[in-house]
Amino acid sequence: MRKCNVQSARSKVKKNARRSLRRWVWALGLLPLVLLAGCSAYELQGTVIEGAAPMIVVVKADDPRLKQPGVDAVAIDVVLRPHEVKPKAFGPTLTDKQGHFSLAIPEMGAGFLEIQSLISARKSGFQSAWNYLQLPGADQRLLIIIAHGQDTNPPPTDILRDTIDMGRRLQSTW
Repeated sequence: MRKCNVQSARSKVKKNARRSLRRWVWALGLLPLVLLAGCSAYELQGTVIEGAAPMIVVVKADDPRLKQPGVDAVAIDVVLRPHEVKPKAFGPTLTDKQGHFSLAIPEMGAGFLEIQSLISARKSGFQSAWNYLQLPGADQRLLIIIAHGQDTNPPPTDILRDTIDMGRRLQSTW
């Protein structure tokens, strides 16, 4: 009777070992896919059009508004994690004649993980558009709407950086 219990215990151990080995093999098989997805360059894409009020929204890639005539030479800037100690800035990039833009963001997990960003669009003679949002996924684009007029609502800036720059300018004049 004791021999039977030992054999059944051994078979359970072997069964658990096989199950554990299968899980490890499966996880190791997925590892290259995860690494490739994390290391590939994310590309932020979108269109800038003219409208009544400035705004930036995330839309599906097949949204018909992305095909409207766009505004050229609009500067697009992106700041990842703007509220952290070391935010990362990308851009500016300019829109083409159709108002389309594309900006490579070589940040691990961009477009996949929920990364807070500050996106802004600027052009002389137009009001700035800016918004805090998560980077859109692969099947999404940015639709940026800018309006003619004086820029009365510029995007927020880094107060510490502005103070340091002002101090440097004051020191250079002395």
